[in-house]
Amino acid sequence: MNSYNDNLHSSVVKSLSDQESALNNAEAQLEASIFSLYYAQGAYITAYENLEVDNRSYVYKQNVNKAIIRDSDISTNVLASANQGNTHVAQSISDTAVAAANVQIATNAIVKLASDVGSIYSIVNAADFDTEIYDQAYDAYALMNDTAYLAERTSEKSMLASSYVAEVSASTVAEKAASTDASVKNLLSVLDADFKAISEKLAVDNTNLAAASVNEKVAEGKVEDLEVVNDAAKEGYDLSNKELNLDLVVSLSTDSGMHNDVKVSFEQYTSPFPTTNPTTTDSNGNEIAVDGYPVEAYYIMVVSESKKNIFAISDAEGLITNADTSRFVKVAASGYSPGDPINETLTLNGDGALKDSDGNPISLGDNYVVFVLAVLETGYKKAINNFDDYITAPSAVFALTNQLKAPKAKSIKVTAKETAQDSISLKDGSSKTISVEKQEGQTLGFSIKQIDTGDKALDMQYRCMFLPDNSEFVKGLLTNQKLKDIEHYSEKESSSETQKELSQLKKKIEELTGELNKEEGNDDISNLLEVLNSSIEGKSENEIETLKKSLTGWDSVLDKFNLKKIANKEEAKVLELLHLTIELEIKEIQLIENAVESTLTEERPGFFFNLDIAEQVSAGNYILASPSKKNKTNYSAEIIDGTTDNFGNRLIPGNKYIPVVLAISGSDDPDEVQQFTAALSNFANTNSFYYNYEINS
Repeated sequence: MNSYNDNLHSSVVKSLSDQESALNNAEAQLEASIFSLYYAQGAYITAYENLEVDNRSYVYKQNVNKAIIRDSDISTNVLASANQGNTHVAQSISDTAVAAANVQIATNAIVKLASDVGSIYSIVNAADFDTEIYDQAYDAYALMNDTAYLAERTSEKSMLASSYVAEVSASTVAEKAASTDASVKNLLSVLDADFKAISEKLAVDNTNLAAASVNEKVAEGKVEDLEVVNDAAKEGYDLSNKELNLDLVVSLSTDSGMHNDVKVSFEQYTSPFPTTNPTTTDSNGNEIAVDGYPVEAYYIMVVSESKKNIFAISDAEGLITNADTSRFVKVAASGYSPGDPINETLTLNGDGALKDSDGNPISLGDNYVVFVLAVLETGYKKAINNFDDYITAPSAVFALTNQLKAPKAKSIKVTAKETAQDSISLKDGSSKTISVEKQEGQTLGFSIKQIDTGDKALDMQYRCMFLPDNSEFVKGLLTNQKLKDIEHYSEKESSSETQKELSQLKKKIEELTGELNKEEGNDDISNLLEVLNSSIEGKSENEIETLKKSLTGWDSVLDKFNLKKIANKEEAKVLELLHLTIELEIKEIQLIENAVESTLTEERPGFFFNLDIAEQVSAGNYILASPSKKNKTNYSAEIIDGTTDNFGNRLIPGNKYIPVVLAISGSDDPDEVQQFTAALSNFANTNSFYYNYEINS
């Protein structure tokens, strides 16, 4: 390479390297700010939930405090009444005893008088029987006997009254009333202190909520600023890559499953020195084009990231000279029309896979870059008097991984073990008491068919998390379209890439259909495609993939579609046409599913959450799901007392939560873990549930 080309190439490489570094730095800062925002929003939500719980506690303790104040007033009145009663009972005992004693004295006197009157009556009866004085003595005697009897009865009753009054336990009642009143007063003191404490805590909660809101807003602003910086860095890198590096792009599949391939796309090399003569002759005298399409062939090479800064054109040419085809992929330039982009699929894993530039097998999870070497036609080199070939700068770094699968939103459900009727107050805009079923234990369940790993056993973890469905009280956080833009940035890029792939597939199908029909001059191929499309209609992506794999031979194709053998058709072309048609259908299904998945009908959960954050949720803040013994595609996890949300706060009875499932490798080997990309269920479209309650009305 001459000094001019060498300096130009070095400048291009340095420019792209600097921009890639700036992009990586911007992405790292954005990711860090997103985590800061997540934790700031977590602090805000925690402060709000603390305020919510303390508000409920405040209302409860306020009611208890009011009740104990009423009880204290009653106990005070009871104590006063008991003391008054004790005083009066004591006085009654004394007075009754005195009265009984006086009555007894009077009774004794009356009895003695009755005895004397009886003696007088006996004397008169003996001396003056049946005289007037006898009659008077008898009357006096009878009256005195009655009086004595009544006096004895009165004495008896007065003694009983004294005895009964003495038995009244007014003093014990007074003592118990005093003890009860003291206990109530102590309880009032404790509850009053507790009520004052919760009142003070409410003030602190409000202060904490205000501070958390300020911190969240600062974090939100930082994310928005860094997102603009990241967009600018990405746009700058993309523009430079397009203008200076043939728009070299390596695309990884986002479909779930075991991945062996990557797609490499780049623009064709065009001549920087168009000549007035559009053709020239090579060393053999053959006429060749030199204006804008001077490339003989392209060579695609995969290089370890650690070697990208030292991999030079001499290394690439050395690989070609040694003809080690396991280290590069050759693309004939003549197979593409001028101006068309070049797309190649590289198999990097499995049998016959491409190796890196050092001859080592591609390792899943390790970082690599791609170089493209354009070997120019000899005649063109002579025409411009420059015999250097062209090599691109390295592509953006990529790593081949296997994509895990998360359960569909509609399959994730929370059910109760046991229920009982209850009534609670839920905060949903305004407080109201509603009819509910209180659930004694809940179970999160979902179904999923894991990716096909062949004979290799896959150690999986399904981490179940519960996001607070706080959209009603986190208004003003980073939500709405801005949140969607950041959260679904990669999805929009993927959708754009899928649209590009769809256009390329349609173009290939049209070209192949035209070629095959032109050869035979009939509609056999069109009929074949019509039958194929009718057999595809209504099938799922997995069913269509199975159909695609079954197209392994010409006879099987004919048998499957019940068509006569189409003469003079190239078997490989027809099979390629069928495969491309099926692939087009699969891509269209994926595009529709992605559109549905990325449509947020609500601002849920109201805070920032994505795959990267889900992977960093600590072990104490999620529960693991276990497969069913009867059906290995069904998984469940028990929600028990003490289960926390993703922020580490205990689930609050009566509050709404969104269940989300993270599918991630459970291997203890870091090298094996990096071979897989985790997957997160679509929480935005997953039904929420009330913890420990099922709403009836």
